Amino acid sequence: MPHFLLAVILFLLAVPALAHHSFPAEFDKSRHGELKGRIVGVWYKNPHARYRMEVTTDDGTVEEWDIQTTSVTSLRRAGWDPDTLTPGETVRVRGDLGHGDSRKLFMRGMEKADGSEYLPFGPVGSWSERNRVNASADIEYG
Repeated sequence: MPHFLLAVILFLLAVPALAHHSFPAEFDKSRHGELKGRIVGVWYKNPHARYRMEVTTDDGTVEEWDIQTTSVTSLRRAGWDPDTLTPGETVRVRGDLGHGDSRKLFMRGMEKADGSEYLPFGPVGSWSERNRVNASADIEYG
């Protein structure tokens, strides 16, 4: 009986580890994409926040895409909360595409219909501002 109990405990401890995956297993960092569509589902929980997006193609076909981003902890540090992106909103997202023909994208940035822009790793004023240098030649930084 003690061996059986130990086996059950070890199995239960291993299940969360199996649920997590590596980035390269799902996404191709060399393939970038940009999508515009309507959010239809939100899963704001660890290990990664996920969004379901409906995208209408040029021929009128509606596709469902799985949009994944970083952990809820990182999103909160970047100023996000569960209501930053809600079902019904139309947004533009960009990021790394999934392998093959999978309809997946790992979000690197998002723009709402009102023009406000968000990065999962911190707020940004516009797409072009994320690489702006905020340093002065008159200040000694150390």
